[in-house]
Amino acid sequence: MQLESQNPGLWNKNILHFAGGFDLPSQAILKYYLQQYEQVVEDTSFGGNVTTFSKTSSAPIQITASD
Repeated sequence: MQLESQNPGLWNKNILHFAGGFDLPSQAILKYYLQQYEQVVEDTSFGGNVTTFSKTSSAPIQITASD
């Protein structure tokens, strides 16, 4: 309870979003919702940093060298 009652530290404000999906339409919908959450997180009331990783294919697992 003590930990949860403290103000978040800077490291608590780094957030990762992972967007997947079975096909391109579901990927677009999930990415849209995550963008809405991103706006809330990066708002001045919380001031977080969001990094988003999203799929660009319909393969079950997508691996890229840059990620």
